[in-house]
Amino acid sequence: MIEGEYTLLSYYRAKYFEKTPKEHIPPFIGCFLSDKDGRILIKFESFRDATQYFLKKSIENQLTRDNFDEEIIPMFLCALEGYTSNLNLEEIVEINLAGNKIGMYIHFFENFNLTMIMSPAVEICEYKGVIIDYFSNLIEDYENELKKRSNNNFNDIIDILTELEKDGSAWINQMNQEYQQ
Repeated sequence: MIEGEYTLLSYYRAKYFEKTPKEHIPPFIGCFLSDKDGRILIKFESFRDATQYFLKKSIENQLTRDNFDEEIIPMFLCALEGYTSNLNLEEIVEINLAGNKIGMYIHFFENFNLTMIMSPAVEICEYKGVIIDYFSNLIEDYENELKKRSNNNFNDIIDILTELEKDGSAWINQMNQEYQQ
């Protein structure tokens, strides 16, 4: 682990969880862009392993926390989306969830799903446009690469995916800075 990342993780642990978690979780923790089967294609985080850390931290039962895997979240949401279409319910475009310790904003694109993990204190309505625009542009610009990743045929595009994750993490941190101003 890189020392700077450890320092940042330690900083968040000390700063945000010595106090009330709902008030001190970073506004935007991270997000997953997944395919329609729920496979995570790219993940953006405010710092390395932030989503895993904050999601697990919000689980009170130790056994559940130890066995938790963040990759089940997009899979579950894709199954939920499929289930509603099988029931002939109106097509779901987005879902907003807010618990005591964590919040989620889920947006269903045509071929991809976005899961944004955030503080429950975030008023997502103010940021939906920015988030949807960012990911609409990303999908439009990199749809072929994302489809290759979905098909596990990504050896020739690993550098592109790595750069997308790096840029996306910087975008998350920029949104956090703007949110806190």
